[in-house]
Amino acid sequence: MIYMFGKDIQFKIERLTADTRNFVGSFSCGNLEINDYINNEEAFYDCETVTYLLLEKDDNDQFTKLIGFLSLSCSAIIKDLDSVDSDGRPYDELVPAALIEYFAITEEYHGMPYDQGEDITFSEVVFSMFIVRIMRILKEFIGAQYIILCATKEAYNFYRKCNFGDFEEDMGYSNDPHTSDCIPMYLMVDCSKS
Repeated sequence: MIYMFGKDIQFKIERLTADTRNFVGSFSCGNLEINDYINNEEAFYDCETVTYLLLEKDDNDQFTKLIGFLSLSCSAIIKDLDSVDSDGRPYDELVPAALIEYFAITEEYHGMPYDQGEDITFSEVVFSMFIVRIMRILKEFIGAQYIILCATKEAYNFYRKCNFGDFEEDMGYSNDPHTSDCIPMYLMVDCSKS
């Protein structure tokens, strides 16, 4: 089906499982490393991430194809605060964080406006939905202050528009980035107990 606006796309977010893995295999977002991760089933066998699929639905409410995904894991930001322990030894503080390992939307929907006359894209709406889901997980189950990711140069402005900022000078990244030449970014989470 051909869509003019993202609001017309019917989709559902489903966790990657044995039941949903048949939708992976021909996904293309324009980045070979990210395509390989999902298409070669690395995401299915990766025990350190949970992957959520964005599945397009037809008029009969049947899933037709994979149009995006997000892979999430636990991580930490390393903060060099010149802290010292009780014996006067310096140490770095580890601050818990959720790590977005991968987020991608199929190429055909890149830049698609969500609605006529709006400046927001379908990708931004979907990403915001994922962020809300992650924030709920952090508040209810994990207790982390940050969502972090490592942006490719092509996606950097997208994440800036989604309120992610560059790592500050005293921040470090505790995981090896999966994509080369990436830029560490973060979003602080409201962790109040409301």
